[in-house]
Amino acid sequence: MSEASLRSNEEQLELEVEDSISWNPTSITWSPLNYQASREESHFIPQCNPGPRFTLPDLHKEVAGELKPLHVFLKTFPVLNLLKQQTNLHAAQKDFDAAFSKPEIKGFLAYVIAMGLVKVPDKKLYWTESDELFNFPFFTKHMKSTLFFNILHNLHLADSAKMVPRGKPGHDRLYLVRAYMDVLRRAWQEAYQPQQSVSVDEMMLPYKGRTLLRQYIKSKPTKWGLKMWALCESPSGYIYNMDLYSGKTGDIDKDQDDISPSTDAILKSLGSRTVWRLAQPLMGQWYCIYMDNFFSSPDLFGELFSKYENSFGSCIFIYVVLTGSYILLELLDKTVRVF
Repeated sequence: MSEASLRSNEEQLELEVEDSISWNPTSITWSPLNYQASREESHFIPQCNPGPRFTLPDLHKEVAGELKPLHVFLKTFPVLNLLKQQTNLHAAQKDFDAAFSKPEIKGFLAYVIAMGLVKVPDKKLYWTESDELFNFPFFTKHMKSTLFFNILHNLHLADSAKMVPRGKPGHDRLYLVRAYMDVLRRAWQEAYQPQQSVSVDEMMLPYKGRTLLRQYIKSKPTKWGLKMWALCESPSGYIYNMDLYSGKTGDIDKDQDDISPSTDAILKSLGSRTVWRLAQPLMGQWYCIYMDNFFSSPDLFGELFSKYENSFGSCIFIYVVLTGSYILLELLDKTVRVF
C-alpha cells in the first residue's frame, strides 16, 4: 500500500473519530439525569447575615472594663479552660505538686506568642538579667522561668491515659488534639458567617517535630509540616471549617462522618469525603463551593446539589484521538460550573 493511501486512511479514521465525539472538552457540563428539571432556581439563604456574628457592644457586655483586641482574639481562641483542665490533670497523673490557674495559662500563651516575635538560641536566655546581649525585661517581669517551664512540661490538650493504643480498633492518631480542634472549629463557626463563595483546599502547617502526621510536599512553599484540609471564605480567607490529615490508615471517617449509607456508597475518594465533611455546617444554604480537580467528581457534585449546594471544580479532561498507529493525548485543565 502506498504512502499516500496510508495517509488517506489515517485522515479518514481521524474524521470518523471526531464525528463520533458529540461533546466539546473545553466546554463540557456535567448534569445528573435523575434530578427534576423543574427544581426551583437556587437562592443564597444563609442562617444569618454574612459577617461577624457578634458585635463589639455585645462583646463589651461580656468584658469588664475597656474593650481591647485581646478580647476579640480570645473570642475566637477559647482554649484556656481546656488547657487548664487537661494540664492540671496530666500534672496530677505525674504526681506533680502544682495546680495552674487560668491567668497563669493565659500568661504562658502570651509568652509563647512573644517568643515567636523575639527568638533566642535557648529559652532560658529570656530570663537572663546579667547578660547585656540577652536582657528582656518583659519576660523577667511577668512570669518566673520555673512557672513557665512547669507549665510547658505538663502542657496537655487531652487525657493521654484514655488514648486507645496504636494497632487496636478505635485508635485515633489525632486523639491528643481532637478536642482542641473541636473547640476552635466551634468557636470559628459561631463567630463568623461566610459569604456565598467558599473554597476547599489543603494547606501546610510548618512543623519539624517528630510525628507520624508530618508530611513532605515538594510543590508547596512550606514543604515539611502538617497537612490540613480547610474550608475558607473566598474573599477574606477566613477558615470556617478545618481538619488535620492523619493518613490513609489513620482516619476514622466512617465512625465520625455524618454520612448516610447511600452517600457513603457513592463518595469513595478521599477528596470527595473531605469536601462533604467540611461542607456539613453550610448544607441547605446554597453556598458556592470551589475546589480543584483533586476533590471534584460528578458523584460529589450530585450529592452536594441534592443538599442545595452549588459546586464549582477544576477538572482534567482526557481527549484521545486515534490516528492510525499514533495516539494523540491532550490534557485540558478547565474550570467549569457543574450545576
